[in-house]
Amino acid sequence: MKSIFLFLLVFFVAHAANSQNSKCHNIYVWDIVDENNQKNNYTKDLTNAVEEAFVNLGECQVLQRRNIGSLQSQLENEKNIQSVRDLKSNTINSLSTNGAELVVFGTLTTIGKKEFELQLRIENLSTTKIVRMKSIDIEINDLMDNASTRRAVAELVEDLIIKQGGTKLEESPVTPGYKVKNCLNGYEIKITSCIGNIGEQTATISFEFKHNRPHQNLSIYSYKSTAYGNKEEFKSKFATLGNDKGASPRSIIPTDITITGSITLMNVLPSNKKIDKALISLNSYNKDGGGDRQNCQLEISNLTIQW
Repeated sequence: MKSIFLFLLVFFVAHAANSQNSKCHNIYVWDIVDENNQKNNYTKDLTNAVEEAFVNLGECQVLQRRNIGSLQSQLENEKNIQSVRDLKSNTINSLSTNGAELVVFGTLTTIGKKEFELQLRIENLSTTKIVRMKSIDIEINDLMDNASTRRAVAELVEDLIIKQGGTKLEESPVTPGYKVKNCLNGYEIKITSCIGNIGEQTATISFEFKHNRPHQNLSIYSYKSTAYGNKEEFKSKFATLGNDKGASPRSIIPTDITITGSITLMNVLPSNKKIDKALISLNSYNKDGGGDRQNCQLEISNLTIQW
């Protein structure tokens, strides 16, 4: 009886230790696509190889695609998906219901006649932020050889999870060196990321807004916003603020509460490595009565785009 008790004690202690060590929880691997947002035999093989690599690494709890049949019909209808922001709300709900916390997206880009770049990005399903990103170059001969593909992908996943600061997936800060000229009195505005989407040819700047005033109505006017980089001008496609999305999303921001937002710029190519200057049109006023109105442009400069 005593030996049975000791066995059970050791089992539960070991199980608890393994649970604590696994800090990369509930990850789902999305379909890898090429630079045109299309799936082909190479990207399908890579998707399977990436999922297999995460499983074999043992650092993450992987929600294997073949075991979530209820999602498959929805996923087949999702087009041009390269980030959590592109997902429809019912797909996000389905992923959340099945326990997903993180989603892996991948892009296979042609960089030569016989060479490709495979980029993997891990995004937080609830915050939409990129927490890790890494890429490798793969030659066509390796893509055509199943064993070589799996070795290369396994090394990439290990590098992505283990060598970038341990297994705890915390959201990476935006590349330092940028400057923000805040135009809203009483507000704290933080830039959390600037992510390029190769297939969509866009760049999305993400923010956090917080203020110490009475409850405020805040709007982002994407159609009045513009950015510049590499001697080119970029207009905005749309913006998000809280749960609202469109040309001029609006959200009520309570006192001392942080709200996330973003603005997406169009026709941005990977050759654009940074945004020299962005002018984001904002409008804020008191929720009750409409006073304390502020109309201004948030100015951001020297912001690196993470491709």
